[in-house]
This record gives sequence, C-alpha cells and structure tokens, in this order.
Amino acid sequence: MKQIQEFERCAELLNALADPLRLRIINCLFGGPKNVTDICSLLDEEIVNVSHHLKVLKNVKVLAHTKQGRSVVYRIHPDLFAADKDARELKQIDFGSCHINLSTRAKRRDG
Repeated sequence: MKQIQEFERCAELLNALADPLRLRIINCLFGGPKNVTDICSLLDEEIVNVSHHLKVLKNVKVLAHTKQGRSVVYRIHPDLFAADKDARELKQIDFGSCHINLSTRAKRRDG
C-alpha cells in the first residue's frame, strides 16, 4: 500500500514539473534561494508568469518559501535532496520512488 502512495506522490510531483519554465525555475534555485524578482531577471520572464509557476511548485511542496520583509524568498524544499549525496551540486531532487537529475553531462564522444 505504501508503495502505491509513493508512486502517486511521485506522479503528482512529476506532473507539477512537466513544464519547461518550472524546470528552469528549479534549475535556477539550485544556485540558492531567490525572490521572484531575481528569478524573473535570471530567466528573462515576466513576473506574472513566474509567480504562477512558483505557486504550482509551492502547492506540491517542491519549493519552500520564507518571507523576508515585503518579499518572498523561494528555495527547493530541503526534504527533496538525496541524503547520501551532495544533491545540490548534482542538481538532483529525490522524490522517494523516483528522482530528477537536472545536471548537464559532458557530451559523449563516439570512437
């Protein structure tokens, strides 16, 4: 029974990440916590669009947030980092029954 719940949770999280801008936001936040303005600037996106996607990611607990004065600072939820690796450096998020790796790999040379 627990395994079914884990797969359902994983599917929910993957569904929330099934948007290119959301993946870009996550990738951006591997560099550390940022507010909406910082994220918009780094991704060259409009605030209304980024805010919408941040809300989606926050609602499924992919992102955590804290208020700092009048702004909200977002970060990848700490529970999603693999315990046995430097997940932030690897750009890897662990959902339990599955994981996402956003790191770039060196191009493979044939021959």
